[in-house]
Amino acid sequence: MGYSKARFLSGVVFACWHFSRTPTSTISWHTWFRSVEKWESINPHLLFYCFLPPLIFSEAMKLNVRLVQKCFTQVFLLACPGVLLGTGLVAAVAKYLLPYNWSWAVSLTFGAVLSATDPVAVVALFSTLGVSPKLTMLVSGESLMNDGTAIVVFVLMLKAVLGASLDATSVLTFFGHMSFSSIVFGSLIGLAAVAIIGKCAEERFHSDPLIQVMITLCCAYLSFFLGESELATSGVLATVSAGFMVAYFAWPRFVSTEAIEIVWETVEFTGNTVIFFLAGLLFADTLLDSVGIIQAADFGWLLMLYVSLLLIRSIMLAVLWIPLQMVGSPIDWREGLAMIWSGLRGAVSLTLAIIIDEEPAVSREMGARIMFHVGGIAALTLLVNATTAAPLLRYLGLARSSGADQRKLQVLTKHLAQHTQEIKGHRDQEDLRFKGINEAVLQAMVPSLKPSVSPQASDESSSETLQAYREAFLQVVKSHYWSSIHQGLVPRTSQSARLLLSSVDMALENAAESLSDWEGIKACFETSPGIFSKLTGEHSMGDMMQKAYCVLSFLEAHRCARNELPRFFHGDDAEVQQQVASESSAECSQAEEILKALPEDLVMLARTEMFARKLLQEQLHEVDELKERGLLTSADASKLGHHVQSELLTLLHRPKNEWLALKDGAK
Repeated sequence: MGYSKARFLSGVVFACWHFSRTPTSTISWHTWFRSVEKWESINPHLLFYCFLPPLIFSEAMKLNVRLVQKCFTQVFLLACPGVLLGTGLVAAVAKYLLPYNWSWAVSLTFGAVLSATDPVAVVALFSTLGVSPKLTMLVSGESLMNDGTAIVVFVLMLKAVLGASLDATSVLTFFGHMSFSSIVFGSLIGLAAVAIIGKCAEERFHSDPLIQVMITLCCAYLSFFLGESELATSGVLATVSAGFMVAYFAWPRFVSTEAIEIVWETVEFTGNTVIFFLAGLLFADTLLDSVGIIQAADFGWLLMLYVSLLLIRSIMLAVLWIPLQMVGSPIDWREGLAMIWSGLRGAVSLTLAIIIDEEPAVSREMGARIMFHVGGIAALTLLVNATTAAPLLRYLGLARSSGADQRKLQVLTKHLAQHTQEIKGHRDQEDLRFKGINEAVLQAMVPSLKPSVSPQASDESSSETLQAYREAFLQVVKSHYWSSIHQGLVPRTSQSARLLLSSVDMALENAAESLSDWEGIKACFETSPGIFSKLTGEHSMGDMMQKAYCVLSFLEAHRCARNELPRFFHGDDAEVQQQVASESSAECSQAEEILKALPEDLVMLARTEMFARKLLQEQLHEVDELKERGLLTSADASKLGHHVQSELLTLLHRPKNEWLALKDGAK
């Protein structure tokens, strides 16, 4: 949040420096000034095509699929009817209150520009303060979807500003094509990317993570470019749809999730840096170059517009309040207030304003005023709303500043201190570097070595401790699922991988009550008994094999969590540990009933196949190790790797009946 403000303000400072320079200036940086002049005259469509696709795709591919399914209808109401209502109200303010005599087409274009919210800074703050995932999803999901709606309205109204004639039929056709076609096309592009990512996941070579990263980058740009330029539809909605397909299907298929996250965080960071810096630069440049156009009174109108936008967002939520309560989880009035305050304007609004300002057919006065107001609103929402969001959230009680998280931190802080003491006690006494250590100085340097009195857990905190222990338990379970996926025990491209991971996300929502991750898996088995065969293309045998993968992975992950977690929580809260272990055992008993109902031969085959995958993956790791030690050349390592890989592919694609036939000695 602070970085975005700093980028915007630095753009303003450099614009002022650039404007105030003279031929006799003692401090001058001519190469920088020439660069600034090029950026000030940049084609806005180039900016649109270069920076918008990765920013949108990055947000879409990180969506929590479980929360999207839960909150989709509410997000849709906010991002579609809400944006249309907001656009109309902003247009009315621009038409009747602002003293510029804009036409309705210009006013609606201006309304569309200011309807696109961009709460990137606030969402990051939500995560830091522990705001509920539901509220975070409502704010971020609305921002992601309303970008598409706002841009569709913007394109339509800009055509009207430039002289196109509109009628009801053409408008409905335009909206249908821009929405439906873009969603279908973007979904197809996303599914194609997932398929290619899955093919890379079946291999195990050094280039695989790089290929997968490049596929996601190509997916972002291709969905936007082809949708926007070739199909004349909404590139934003196409990119959002493609990103959601990647979020839904691709994460277990990534060979290195860390590489994907690092690359996309870098891309998003770079894009936001350029956008906010350029916004500050162009905003200040517009003010300085339009001294005759932008008057002192316009600053008063800017403040009026800022207050009006807050009121309009309040009216929009008030109108949609009852429908929002009917189609999803109830929204508390405090959450509604946080949603009003978190309606920042950012990259999308600024980019659209730049497009208007640089449009040759738009008068200089109109472009300058729109750029001034949009840049001013972006600055005010960033400097005022984003800055005061944290105190507001704490005042409303929406920040989890205490409770289960604090209790978990207390317990793990104690574990960290004990772990440090163990390392100190087992240090190498023969190491010459550590002889003559002074204990008092060492304790001053490492405060956790000082003896401390453990806080006594009160009755009031027992429920919080229980919730903290369950959450930690589920995170350990999820970690084991990821480990099984990375080791190849659970096929990356299987429905089992996604089902196991999503079951933990579902259970975390109910961690205050009981462990319930088996319920998510069981519900999938019961409501969609053929889901695996439909998605994998296999018949009932493949479906039962997938069930076996799920149950076996579930049982092992829970066993490991029951054994590992007490080491971190030590001997504290024995009753809590016993209760969670009992809940886990009860869930495992239900899972074992499913396993007993499956044919013994298929369960045996699933166990054998998982172990075979583990052995083959270990062979690939050993090939890498031999190559690093110089015992294998790159060519020899490639040959050995391809040989093992062919065995993995055979294991993946050979019909299950043939493996069972081998059990009976058949050829």
